[in-house]
Amino acid sequence: MNSNANFTMLFTLHVAYCMLVLFSCIFLTAYAMFACAFQLGRVQQRLADRKIKLLVTDAAVEFLGTLGYDPNYGARPVKRVIQQHVENELAKGILRGELKDEDSVAIDTQVTAFANGHLPQQKLVFKRLETSEDKAAAESRAFSQTV
Repeated sequence: MNSNANFTMLFTLHVAYCMLVLFSCIFLTAYAMFACAFQLGRVQQRLADRKIKLLVTDAAVEFLGTLGYDPNYGARPVKRVIQQHVENELAKGILRGELKDEDSVAIDTQVTAFANGHLPQQKLVFKRLETSEDKAAAESRAFSQTV
């Protein structure tokens, strides 16, 4: 074989290897997000016993999946990430009395703005959603204040 053919064959192998690495990373990250969604489903079931609804945005699932993915261990750390970042925060909210039975909680992400040359950082945000009872109580308070 001539050197041109060798170069073409090596270049083709290199491109194939790069594509394999790229697709394996995409697949493993997608697997981590699937594992994250599965673990969040377990949390939702446990909260359903207390009649607390948990709504998780796709951005939060992607963020938690990214945090829980490790190239050496795959998606195994996802469960620990869910415990540390979701379950612990929800437990603190319940213990403080911020979350009660029949409440709804939304989990989303928030990106902090640039400050003093620091890179923006993403974090989870927990929001208690107002129920129809909360809205009715707020309206009656507002009505009683205007009378």
